[in-house]
Amino acid sequence: MRTLAGVRPNLLDNGDFRAGHIVNQWGRTSVSADGQFLFDRWRTYRYVSGTASVTENGVNLAGNFDFGETIESSRIPNTPNFRVTISAMFSDGSFVSKTGTLGNTGAAEMFQIAVTQYTNLQFIRNWNTGVDLFFFHLLSEDNITPIAAKLETGSTQTLAYQDETGAWQLLPQPESDYAAQLAKCQRYFFAPKDVFGAAMIANTEYSLYGSIQFPVTMRAAPTISDATARRMNTGDTISLAGIVVDSQKNENGLTFLNCYGNNVFTAGEYYQVSFKASADL
Repeated sequence: MRTLAGVRPNLLDNGDFRAGHIVNQWGRTSVSADGQFLFDRWRTYRYVSGTASVTENGVNLAGNFDFGETIESSRIPNTPNFRVTISAMFSDGSFVSKTGTLGNTGAAEMFQIAVTQYTNLQFIRNWNTGVDLFFFHLLSEDNITPIAAKLETGSTQTLAYQDETGAWQLLPQPESDYAAQLAKCQRYFFAPKDVFGAAMIANTEYSLYGSIQFPVTMRAAPTISDATARRMNTGDTISLAGIVVDSQKNENGLTFLNCYGNNVFTAGEYYQVSFKASADL
């Protein structure tokens, strides 16, 4: 077994797709539409047809679409002629890797490597302003199952090695434990694990105000979706018109939220809220 010595950090979040390793706060098992997150940080792009699915052996991608992760361009030094390496390993034991030299002129630039006849692994520098994109590009209803992916600085890959039989094996990666990856992902997306968070008191029949314990400070003020409230004394649930983040995590680890409904609350009563908070790129 190889060790961590010489293994560079993965610039991607949640790059190990094996069961027991993947962070999936979304709780999804498959997606079949454009712009849908399957699990934390990874979503579909350029969707034409097909399905991305979580399996025991990795993420199965079947169809005609792209599947990838956006990262801040600042994760990579903006040095001229800077080398980075992309790599991926698949459930059938195959492995691909490619080093590209980034001019870092501020313009978009791309390099890729073939996975199959109809699928490439690609990286686009400056895909959007301040944002890079790492992704699998599938055409012609292709079918692949990656088990891990990596973007790293340097001109060699440190995702996997070949054992004495020539078979590819994954290397242990820095900060690859579940807790570390979850914390990285929660900068971009947070869904309370116990569904409903801390109690809030209704100010009026139209609003709740209170604080929720967010585990980390999010990348930016999040967009809130799937918001519901539960009346604590009866247990009945109420759909919310919206939740507004009043302030990000403070020195006590609390994020303050304003919750709105249309004449659905009773002033002075306590409620719990459930939501999804996204600040992804």
